[in-house]
Amino acid sequence: MAEVRTDEFLLDVARGNIKDAFIVHKFGANNKIKDVMEPLALDGVYRTPTTPQTLEIVSNSVLDIAGGAGARSVMVSGIGPTWELQDEEVKMNGTRAVTLTKQFLRVFRVEVHTSGTYATATTGSHAGDIEVSDGSDVWASISLARDNFPLGSSEIGCYTVPLGYEAVLLDRRFYLEAGNARVTAALFHRGECNVITEPYSPMTILDIYREIGERDVKIDGWGRSKKFTGPCDIGFMAIKEGSGFFRMSVGFDLLLLKI
Repeated sequence: MAEVRTDEFLLDVARGNIKDAFIVHKFGANNKIKDVMEPLALDGVYRTPTTPQTLEIVSNSVLDIAGGAGARSVMVSGIGPTWELQDEEVKMNGTRAVTLTKQFLRVFRVEVHTSGTYATATTGSHAGDIEVSDGSDVWASISLARDNFPLGSSEIGCYTVPLGYEAVLLDRRFYLEAGNARVTAALFHRGECNVITEPYSPMTILDIYREIGERDVKIDGWGRSKKFTGPCDIGFMAIKEGSGFFRMSVGFDLLLLKI
């Protein structure tokens, strides 16, 4: 693997000067941490089926429609049927669900792609909550959020490294909003996602951060993490310790290198 610890190398990757290398920035938040482990994602889930699934997308606003004032199209990004990176731009149809033409094994990002509104600090790019599901279970959503402002993107603190790539975890940071509460957060990894017959590759924790209080927790490790070989799942989960309201967010960066 090429040297990844220098700022110059990472800057060249960001500029597109390094062939077959790119940086992925991931972020997620769980607005209600429970007393069971859940992904740090807006919906508390990161779906990991073993077979490709047909998905659909819908808004709760009629303005999120092709030709409308809200989100006109949305980009769904994830992993396709052969564990490759896959995107699909979907034209919205308001409160009527639109079926995606491609099937997905994972969805790790959903973003508004085109909008009928020139966004400002007071007006966002979509009018309603936008949801991606398999017809029954939610996979990802774009929310108006608790501050009632259109964020334009999902919040999923998980990622799946595609087949043919390896990844290095560059950094990770947490923020907990919970008064005097404490939360335990863990970084999980599951390798060889494409092995779907017994025996399966296990899911294990790589790091665990116990009794995180209401403060910023920043952990840097430029180029010093282990190598993750795709296809594999990487994600942060959390569980609360005590009663009350718990909200936690996470952000992390991955360097992807083609094998």
